[in-house]
Amino acid sequence: MIANVHQLAVLVAAGSVAFALTMSLFMLSLFLRRRRNERSAAREQSDKLLLSRELLDAIAGTEPCIMPAFDEAKPSVRLGAVSHLLQLLRGGDRARLLAVVERKGLFADALSRLHSRQAARRIDAMRLLEQFASPACIQGLTSALAGDHSGAVRLEAAGALARMGQLPPLADLVRMLELDRRPLTRLHQALFRSIAARDTDAIVALADDPQWRPLRAPLVDALGWIENYAKLETLAQYGVDTDAEVRAAALRAARKIGHPGAAKWVTALLDDPDERVRIQAAQTCGALRLGDARPALERLNDDPSWWVRMRARGALDLLGAGPAVRPA
Repeated sequence: MIANVHQLAVLVAAGSVAFALTMSLFMLSLFLRRRRNERSAAREQSDKLLLSRELLDAIAGTEPCIMPAFDEAKPSVRLGAVSHLLQLLRGGDRARLLAVVERKGLFADALSRLHSRQAARRIDAMRLLEQFASPACIQGLTSALAGDHSGAVRLEAAGALARMGQLPPLADLVRMLELDRRPLTRLHQALFRSIAARDTDAIVALADDPQWRPLRAPLVDALGWIENYAKLETLAQYGVDTDAEVRAAALRAARKIGHPGAAKWVTALLDDPDERVRIQAAQTCGALRLGDARPALERLNDDPSWWVRMRARGALDLLGAGPAVRPA
């Protein structure tokens, strides 16, 4: 019995020593890894500083070709240094920096990955190119939008170009995304909105083209993002469109523009036969503070649609005190 207890004690002691030794080795490995990471980070920071000096000399025209540190640095370090400088530079200096690094082939790898067989690699490359927005990056993304065989990848390229403010003209965009035979998504709607101010006339022309009738509602909706009161007249024409979705889109656009000049036709749509339109009309009357719409909004207390009644009550609340509204 005593021998068994002794053996157990020896085993426990040995286990404790082994555990302590293992933990010591683990802590030592963590310490060494941290030291290595700190040294690596310090070295990378020093490399970035040296690269930044070379790049600044290059854009100043003092040493446009001699950049040994830049040439020898890892791609991630070069990209990091350029990204940092782009946050600091503006105007001509920024353009000269991008021209220098393009000549040095900084984006060559990402541009080549736009032709990868894997869609995920092509999309990753697009996200990298979007960060820099140099002429070569924009051209690469535009080529991908025009020629990639995957609709999802082309849409990703369009999104990147939209965020850079570099989308092609509307007619080209519609053709490249094959919107005549593909279902519209929220991203398509966002793309239309992003170029509404630039391509206003093209949006109206396309919306009026019978060939593109399925796109009329999202195109009309995009007109709300032009911040141009002169287009309220155009929206009024869409407010009497035979398609209820187009009428609703015109109301959303008028609400986004936010000018009470749309009062007459917006108020008239409170009596629209389509529930969706009456909902949008009530919201727009409230958002634009159209006091003259109060009688029509009060009549909507008897509307058969609970949603219409709720939106009418919300609009009346925005218009201020008035006759009591009957509960639903």
